[in-house]
Amino acid sequence: MVLWRKRILNDGESVTGFNFTVIRCSVIFFLWFGATVIGATGALAQPPVTKRETLPNGLRLLVEERAGSALTAVEITVKSGSGAQMAQDGGAAHLIEHLVFRGSAKRKPGEADIIMESLGGEILARTTRDVTQYSVILPSAKWREGLTLLAEIVRSPAFLPNQIAREKKVVRQEMAVAESEPGRLGFDRICSVAFPAGDPYTFPLMGTLEAMESLSPTDLRQFHKSHYLPGNMSVALVGAVNSEESRQVVMTLFPETVTVAPPSEAPMVTIAIDRVSRTALTPAREPMERELSTVIVGFPTPSPVTPELIPLMDVLMALLADGQDGFLPEQLLKKERVAISVAAEWFPMRRGSLLIVTASGRPKNSLAIERSIIEEIRRLREDGVPANTLENAKRTAQGRTRYAAVTVEGRARQLSMRDVWNPALTEDNYAKALEEITTEDIRAAIIRYLTPSRYAATIIADKASERQPASGNPQ
Repeated sequence: MVLWRKRILNDGESVTGFNFTVIRCSVIFFLWFGATVIGATGALAQPPVTKRETLPNGLRLLVEERAGSALTAVEITVKSGSGAQMAQDGGAAHLIEHLVFRGSAKRKPGEADIIMESLGGEILARTTRDVTQYSVILPSAKWREGLTLLAEIVRSPAFLPNQIAREKKVVRQEMAVAESEPGRLGFDRICSVAFPAGDPYTFPLMGTLEAMESLSPTDLRQFHKSHYLPGNMSVALVGAVNSEESRQVVMTLFPETVTVAPPSEAPMVTIAIDRVSRTALTPAREPMERELSTVIVGFPTPSPVTPELIPLMDVLMALLADGQDGFLPEQLLKKERVAISVAAEWFPMRRGSLLIVTASGRPKNSLAIERSIIEEIRRLREDGVPANTLENAKRTAQGRTRYAAVTVEGRARQLSMRDVWNPALTEDNYAKALEEITTEDIRAAIIRYLTPSRYAATIIADKASERQPASGNPQ
C-alpha cells in the first residue's frame, strides 16, 4: 500500500514523496537497528567508514559503509533550489521536483513509483532555497537498482505538457495550504526583508502563482539543462555498500568524462537587515478559528563558511531554546508567561543565513513576546552564559547531531547538506570545534549576530486577531 503525500514544512521546504504504512516503517527501523547497532554478541558495531570524493566530471560522491545494514539510503542532491532562479522562472526548481515522477525518457508517468515499490523502497523529494534533493531508502540488496532508477528519472524527465498541467494544479493546492501556515509565511516574509530587493532568496520558494503558471516545457527543460549537471550535484550512499563499487556504478550513471561547469555561483550578499523591521500578516486561509498569533523574529548571520561556525550555532540554538529548557522558554513561558511556545532555529543558507526565533501566544501579548525576546538577548549580551550551562548545551548539540545520523536516511541527509554548506566539515573537526567553544566564544557570537537594533519581525494573526496593532516599539 502506497500513501501519496505532499506537505509544506515550516522551515520553507517543499516536500514531495510517497511512503508506506506505519507498520512497515517500524519494521524497517528495527531491522536497521538490529543489523547495524547491535551485533550478534550484543556489542556495539564498529564505527562506519565515510569516504568523500570529487569525480572527474565534478560530481561529489559521499559513501558511508555500514556493513550488515538491512537498509541503504540513496540521495541525489542538486545544488540548485529556488535561490537559483530569477523572477521570470520562479517556481521552476520546485515544479521540476514534482515532474521527475511524472515520466522520463524511459518511463511512463507513475511507472517509477511502481518499480520502486516493487523493490521495497521509499522515495522522497524536497526543494529548499539552496538545493533540490531526491532520496530513496530500500533494502540493501536493491541499492543498485534503486540508485539506477532514481538517477534515470532525475536526469531525464519527459516534461510532458499534460503532466505539467497536472502538477501545476497540485502546486496551486500546495500554495493555498502554505498560505495558512504561520511558520512558512513568516519565513518567506523575513527572507523578503533580509535580502536585497530582487535577490532570488526574496521570492517565495514555490514562486509566485503567475510565474509558476507561465512556465512552459521549454522553460523547464532549459532550467533542468542548466542546473542538473554532474558538477552541480552530489550522490550520497549510506548502508551496506562498498565505496569502490559505488564509485563504478555512479560513474556509469553519470558518464560525462570531463568536468561540466555548474552555473556560476551567485555572489555572497550582505543581508539587508540593518534596522528593526516589523510587519503584520493575516493568513489567506484559516484551518480553524484560534485566538493565537505567531511572532517570528529573524537575525542575520553569515553563511557557514568555516567548519567552526556550524557547531557554534548549534550550541547557541541549544542555549536559546532547547525544548522547554533554554533561556527563551525560561523567560517567556515560565517567568513572564506571555507565550505558550518558543523555539530557536538556525537556517544556514549558501548566500546568507538567518537565526529565527518563533513564539506563539495570545494576540494581545504579541508585542510583549517580541519585547521579551529582545530583552533576554540584551541580557545575554551583557551577562554572558554560565560555564555549566554551556557544557549542557554542548552535550545537547552533540546528541542532536548523533541522533540525526542514527538512521541511514538521516545520515545521508546529513552528509549531503554538510557538503553543500561546507565540504570541509567532518565528524572529527565538528567534535573538536564543539569541544573548544568557550563562554567567551558564545558571548562574542551573541554580541555579533544577535543585535537588538538589527532584526526583522513579523506577527501573524488570524482574522479573529486583527484588532492587534501591527506597529509599536517593543524595545
